[in-house]
Amino acid sequence: MGPTGTVNLPGATANYAVKTIGGNTDTLLLPLTQEGDTQNVWLIGHNDDDSLNEAGIAYPVDQTLEICWGSKSGASPAMLISIFYKDSGQYKIAKKVFDPGEDHHFLPADEFGPYCGSDWPYRKRIVAATDADSVSEDFDISPTSQLLLLRLQPILSATSMAVKPAAALPAQGRVITSIGQTNTNIVRKIQVNQSYPVLPTLLDYSFFSENN
Repeated sequence: MGPTGTVNLPGATANYAVKTIGGNTDTLLLPLTQEGDTQNVWLIGHNDDDSLNEAGIAYPVDQTLEICWGSKSGASPAMLISIFYKDSGQYKIAKKVFDPGEDHHFLPADEFGPYCGSDWPYRKRIVAATDADSVSEDFDISPTSQLLLLRLQPILSATSMAVKPAAALPAQGRVITSIGQTNTNIVRKIQVNQSYPVLPTLLDYSFFSENN
């Protein structure tokens, strides 16, 4: 939990609380995401000015990430998983698509949930580098690389998602919650999700080179 406080206004008061998202090994829950839209999970921390801290500690390339999805009965969305990273000073991206139904010639995903400690029906356990675990999908990224960002994009249908890390994820942003009350006892609650800025999808191919 971050800072809390009270603000006194003419005719009203407001309490606020700031909570950091991530920064631990808890499962990260991501909202319902439409087909073609994306959710981003930072694999490296940020500076106080919200810029990327590339001098900091990134998520380890040899630690797994369990990606879970599937939230609508009868729907079997595939998942495009992209890892952005830095290798020898060059920005790169590695991508793979996983399909629980295997009907579209993508890579197979696990489909006998529940996974991620909840009722997610589908999942894929991935690792950025190469490991000896046959359950996890290797992305063949150099072990000396620095991971930057994980991007998840549903294909075929909308779904919510979860990411269960094997090591601590960096902070992903903040949730600011404020409850205000007027002198006439009218109460209102506002919640704001404050995430870190990210490059738009349009720049994926112009700024990062593909990992073949």
